[in-house]
Amino acid sequence: FAMPETEMVLFPNPASDFISIKGIFKKDCIIKIMDVNSKIVCLQKITDGSIVDVSKFISGVYFYQIVDADNQINKGKFVKK
Repeated sequence: FAMPETEMVLFPNPASDFISIKGIFKKDCIIKIMDVNSKIVCLQKITDGSIVDVSKFISGVYFYQIVDADNQINKGKFVKK
């Protein structure tokens, strides 16, 4: 049983204007954010400490996937206030 190298955290949740991502230690990661209809609303390169602007998103639930160069995927959801 292998423990994950790091705990990836996306915060704040719920978010108003920005989300921050901590715990990414590999280079060349991409975040993909989708709305409840699976429409991609954001596709952006990120690194540890990246900030993503969500200020123009409409209020609601969003799903994200963070993919690294080895195709390892972290995923979850957040709420936009």
